[in-house]
Amino acid sequence: MSTTRATLTPVPLSLDHRIERVRAQLAELATYRGKGSPTRSLQEFDQETEALIAEQLGDGSELLEAYAYAEFGEAGGLVNMTDEAPENADFDSIHHHLVQRGRVLESCIAELEAQRGLEARSFQASGEARIR
Repeated sequence: MSTTRATLTPVPLSLDHRIERVRAQLAELATYRGKGSPTRSLQEFDQETEALIAEQLGDGSELLEAYAYAEFGEAGGLVNMTDEAPENADFDSIHHHLVQRGRVLESCIAELEAQRGLEARSFQASGEARIR
């Protein structure tokens, strides 16, 4: 008797799950700002975050590019940040880079939530069309 294995195709993640994955990444970023203890290097975190953004929003996403700029503190104009005068340049520089990373992740969440809203409206419209 032979057994056959069904090939499973990956099921796309729901937008809710995708949003939660980015929110979890944002929560982990807080550990680098002193709200807990990081479990890995910031470089490893950045690599995973870039992969996550690419996975959730696509390789061509402007937010993926914005995250790369945020790593160097150059994403302020891309994520609508106001410039602040630094008091302690070294600490503020690191803090500023982390804040920019967070703003990019918040923008990713906002984009995914907007997609969720569009999906809901589209689903509602298709349901209304079937009723008519």
